[in-house]
Amino acid sequence: MKKIKSKKAQMPKFVLGVAVLVISVVFLLLVYYMFFSDFREDIDKKTCRSSVISRSTFNIQSANVGNVIPLKCKTEKICLTQGSGECEDIFGPKSEENSIRVVQLSGNNEEEAKQEAIDVLSDALYDCHWMMGEGQADFLPNRVFLTNYCPICSRIGFDGSSRELLEDYNYMEFYEDLHEKKNSQGIRYLKYIYGVENPIIMNLIFNGIIKKGEGYESFKDSVLGGREISGLDEFKVITSDHSAVVVQIQEEGRWTQYAVTSVFVAGGIIAAGYSLGTVPVAAIFSGGAISFFYVTPGGSTYIPPLIIPYEPEKLRDFGCREYTNLP
Repeated sequence: MKKIKSKKAQMPKFVLGVAVLVISVVFLLLVYYMFFSDFREDIDKKTCRSSVISRSTFNIQSANVGNVIPLKCKTEKICLTQGSGECEDIFGPKSEENSIRVVQLSGNNEEEAKQEAIDVLSDALYDCHWMMGEGQADFLPNRVFLTNYCPICSRIGFDGSSRELLEDYNYMEFYEDLHEKKNSQGIRYLKYIYGVENPIIMNLIFNGIIKKGEGYESFKDSVLGGREISGLDEFKVITSDHSAVVVQIQEEGRWTQYAVTSVFVAGGIIAAGYSLGTVPVAAIFSGGAISFFYVTPGGSTYIPPLIIPYEPEKLRDFGCREYTNLP
């Protein structure tokens, strides 16, 4: 009599087959990224985002393969100018190897030129957040990376007198402009990047939470020279001819541990924890900029992009031990 195999007996073979298939696919992808990917191709924002998602997909604790899947991103150099210059003093001469996007601001209308510069800053933040996975991607080099990882999405230089356009431009104005600016789907930039519906909330967080936290007095004495600040309109967005748009990601728990007691963490940083209704929220304050913590699906902590002076001391104050100028 012919024996009929039960489905239960066939199941282990099926599971084993699926496991072998998944491992094979992962192996082939790793081989592709390590040996056959053309790194000399033109790398655009979509390519960057795809590589971030690829690293995140396979950057799981059991496999720990993120470090062999490179981020195919490039730190964009942007020069804002009202004249004929190309920020040579900041970035060096423009060439095929040293690509610089030169934005020619209006030379006849100061208000128009100022708005063009603000649009560049806003788009740089938006693009960086999108490329880096919108807080949903674990793009650490690997899951046991013990250093805060800070990719620099773009460097923004001001040539000649172009910086004077934003000399008095403050963070409250910037958040209002981010609120007014929308993407093609009608989503406001402020909501998309920071998850905030109204720019007034940013000032409320500063005055109602950060200024009342344990670390603010130390911050005021150390960074502000004891000066009393009434709101975000007293902090300037651009304080240097050369700025960087930076995101930060780190292993689980570090910033949120700081934020529990609203402590003064570093040279220009305050981390603050609070509740929005029943939802626990953690914010970071850095020289006038307020950002928020995203906890990625893998448990890492992601801080959306901020504009920081491209100066060693200021970059260190952001709390990163390692910065990455994406090649």
